[in-house]
Parts: sequence; structure tokens; C-alpha cells
Amino acid sequence: GGLLIRDCGAASVRDSVISNAGANAIQVGNSAGVVVDTAWIAGAGQVGIYSEDSGTEVLRSTVTKSRIGVSVDNGDFVVSDSAIHACAAQGIRLTGDLGATVSGNAIAGNGFAGVLVTLLTGAADRTCAISNNFLTENGGFGVSVLSGGLPLIDLAGNTIRGTRPAAMVNSGLDTAVGDGVSVLTGADQ
Repeated sequence: GGLLIRDCGAASVRDSVISNAGANAIQVGNSAGVVVDTAWIAGAGQVGIYSEDSGTEVLRSTVTKSRIGVSVDNGDFVVSDSAIHACAAQGIRLTGDLGATVSGNAIAGNGFAGVLVTLLTGAADRTCAISNNFLTENGGFGVSVLSGGLPLIDLAGNTIRGTRPAAMVNSGLDTAVGDGVSVLTGADQ
């Protein structure tokens, strides 16, 4: 089992250890003001931290050896100063109508992309910032942006190592590209 937070105005999960959850270790749904701080999650059968239609912050936490480290479908989301490593698929997966900040994290040794961004939509004032992360030895791209409808996806300041190519961004997206990130067009893919 894991922890389910649903239809909640505000909640904090602090100094927690969850191991070997059969599905999602922490699942947040239809909630606002949820903070996960200093959690250690290992071996989730599905997702270490899953946030859906919620406002969620993940701070100073570790997610390891889960199928997916952190997955977000819709909502406002922050993950910072955390370690996401050795997950079977993506370290972090972002999709849907969201505003997201992924900053200051160590994302390493995941089976596919360190960060996968797909099917983003959102209001004109929403952005997706993936910046100042250390991404190394992920099985796919360090950062992969497959599609998006947000006004801006910011990829500045990431360090991507041990992954070839470092990043893939579909052409035609409004993307601020930082050091170590290249934009691949259809001919390059």
C-alpha cells in the first residue's frame, strides 16, 4: 500500500519512508497545497509520487527503484532539490494541462528519459521550467520534449551527461534552450 491524498485543501507529508508499494507510493488527486518534503520512496510498483489535477510540491525527497519516479497529469507542480534515480522508466514524466517547475534535482540512472514532457497544454500564463538539474546516465534522452502547447518550455542551465543525445525537443515548440540541450528537427531524429 501507499498514501492517497484526495480532494484535500492542503496537506503535508514530511520525513516519510515508503517502500515496496504495490502501485503508487504517494498519490495526490484533485487537491491543492500538497507538500511532500524529505520523503524517501523505494520500489513503488507504478509511480513513486503521482500527482493528478493537483497543486503539489516535492522538496528534498528521494525516489528510487520505482517504475516511474514522479508523474504529473494536470495541475501546478514543483519538484526541487530532490534525487530521482534507478527507476525502470522515466525519472520524471509531465503531461497534460499544467504549469511545472523541475529545478535543482539529481536525475540519474533511469531506464528511459530523465525527464519526459508530452502533451502539454495550458493557459497563456503557464510555463514548464526544467532548469538547473543534473541528469546523468539515463537510458533515453536526458530531457525529451515530445509535444507541447504551453507558451514556453524553459530548459536552461541543465547539466546532461552520459546520455546520447543529451536532449530532444520537437521542432515547432516555443522552447528556451540552455547549455547542453539541442533542438532536433524531424531530419535529425
